[in-house]
Amino acid sequence: MELVGGEFEASVSYLANVWWPAREIVEKAIDEATQTDSSGRIVHISSGGVPWKEHFFQLEEEKGLSSRNMTYMIYEDTTSNTYRIQAIPTNSFSSFDNRMPLPKAWRGLRDEELSNICGIEGCIFVHMTGFIGGNKTLEGALAMARKAIQIGDAELILKADELDTKRMKLSAEEDLTAENGN
Repeated sequence: MELVGGEFEASVSYLANVWWPAREIVEKAIDEATQTDSSGRIVHISSGGVPWKEHFFQLEEEKGLSSRNMTYMIYEDTTSNTYRIQAIPTNSFSSFDNRMPLPKAWRGLRDEELSNICGIEGCIFVHMTGFIGGNKTLEGALAMARKAIQIGDAELILKADELDTKRMKLSAEEDLTAENGN
């Protein structure tokens, strides 16, 4: 019984002292996103890493911000005094299914090799799945986020163009089939 009581106390303490106060921090970061980057797609938590995902999705819904397409969360890794850029997941329960993972060309790379490929100083790493990366400075993490958005948006445009081309081919084939069938 003592063990259960200790676990319960630790859980309540975490919720009261860490999880709940994080909501205000995340809300402030969302409200200031257009100050971080004019696109409003990059959210910077200025007080280090906090449990942000659940709060983010609740606040995004409450504030009606889903159309803003917030893409990356940036926060300081206080254990190493570096910065993390994390792709915002598609929902609060996912870590690896993201709105826009970091670019494929960056994934699995580290340090100087990564900096050379992406053209941004101070890169530390990008995870193999593209859900998170790191940079030595806030400016570097912001540059990574901005460049990743440019690359990701360009890839989305290419995919849309490819789909349009496929649709036009299918439509033309259907027209030919209909003409030949008459």
